[in-house]
Amino acid sequence: MELGDVKVQALTLDDADAFIKLQDQFVEEHYELTRRIYSQVTLRDWQLSLLCPEHIMEKPTGRLEHVQSMISKEHELFRHLDILVATDGASDHHPAFVGFIMYQAYKGCGRKRRRSSDETPWPHVQVKQLFVCPGYRRRGIGKLLFESMVKALDDQQQEDLRLSVLDLNVSATRWYRSQGFVVNGLSREHLGRKEDAQVIAYQVMQRVKGSPADEASQKGAVIVFRSEVVGEVITLSYPEGSDIYRVKIVGWLERERLHCVDSRRLSLWNGESFTDQIDLNGLFRDGHAQFQRQLSLVMRDIEITKTLVRQAKVRLKKELAQAMDIDLSDEDRENEG
Repeated sequence: MELGDVKVQALTLDDADAFIKLQDQFVEEHYELTRRIYSQVTLRDWQLSLLCPEHIMEKPTGRLEHVQSMISKEHELFRHLDILVATDGASDHHPAFVGFIMYQAYKGCGRKRRRSSDETPWPHVQVKQLFVCPGYRRRGIGKLLFESMVKALDDQQQEDLRLSVLDLNVSATRWYRSQGFVVNGLSREHLGRKEDAQVIAYQVMQRVKGSPADEASQKGAVIVFRSEVVGEVITLSYPEGSDIYRVKIVGWLERERLHCVDSRRLSLWNGESFTDQIDLNGLFRDGHAQFQRQLSLVMRDIEITKTLVRQAKVRLKKELAQAMDIDLSDEDRENEG
């Protein structure tokens, strides 16, 4: 597919070096986003997260061989992995590589237990990475890459598209929503040493062929948030088209799966503060609710709290064990730290 002088084509072995430079920019962008909240995060942390394992990074020709293996599909892991690149024929450097999309098709096996790495319970395509060089953004190149991928898929593969986007990348999240994706979960990852608690959150998004928002609404929102987000402040816009309000989450009703919110000292409705019970998970899925703090920090604090609670339980158990002259299990000793 083409857009003016920009063309999209499959990545070839001859393009491996140019692709590595594109991926490096992709990694650097993630690094810049996260070091705003985590001063100790390093570029190396992101390289290991997004590119390849450490033993490959350490080898002088490791990256190049890794990319070449992806292109040639030598390894079973890359059998259904494809990479498309966008090139600008009008650039002073002919042709200039200005973007790429990496995606992988997964077979549907109809069962939870997989027999191979490319099997999942339901067939779908996972967008692994999508990147456009900053100087070429807002020209439709991201959409060109995305549509080129869709065109390359068969009818069944087009029905279920999935991806994960860093919560700090607000513009990317907004763009994916414009392409019909909705949030159906969160995932988290540690950058660097686990004890540094540099937790990053990814919004897991999905687009179902047809009307994705309607499809998701019929299935109901995945329960992502429960009582652990009580105390957080969110920005809320009701689907009916009302104004935007800032409210604090003050409770969670497990049976009704609703969150209680209070606007006191934050915003007014018709001149007065208000309380409400909202479907936070559904509103967040559809883009009507946003957390005031970055989700990565929210997830970090949740994880730290869980760790502290777990350690407190182990200490209590240790004290009881010492009083009763009973040895702790290996698992308890590990949790104590």
